[in-house]
Amino acid sequence: MHEKMKYEEAIFFYSKMRETPGRKEFRYYLSAFLSAARSILQYSMEEGKSKPDWQRWYEDKMNSEIMKYFRDKRNFNIHTAPLPQNITLVINETLSVEESLTIIKRNEDKLTVEFEKEVKNNNQPSKGSESKGANVDIIHRFGDWKGNEDVLTLSEKYLLELENYIEEGVNKKFFSG
Repeated sequence: MHEKMKYEEAIFFYSKMRETPGRKEFRYYLSAFLSAARSILQYSMEEGKSKPDWQRWYEDKMNSEIMKYFRDKRNFNIHTAPLPQNITLVINETLSVEESLTIIKRNEDKLTVEFEKEVKNNNQPSKGSESKGANVDIIHRFGDWKGNEDVLTLSEKYLLELENYIEEGVNKKFFSG
């Protein structure tokens, strides 16, 4: 009955996850995404459980590795503890032989990257320092996922499976959407 509305809500939180690389805010949006997405399945179960062939169809859909994984992630996040995250920093900068990299953590959610450069003059090393910014990408990962996908990529795949789930369930008249 409310599956499409919850799907739109999940898309909203997914888009917020894409816009927000900071660890704290990302975690909040991920939690909301997991809850909204799981609600799709819960609403459909309530509406479809009395219909013939529903249970077999639902179990077949839940054989998907991504559907099971996200169901379990949401259940853990709601019933056990907030999800732990592995964060990978990808620094997009080329260093020459004379440069060294210094990473300075400014606070919990923001990271400042500075480069210190030893400048050589007439083949004589001199102690000069030059600071410049670097492009730093923050990539969120689930530590227990077997594949190489990050959280955003997995979430996008999950949304596609949910979209197909809703469309097929409505076409089979298991639920109204």
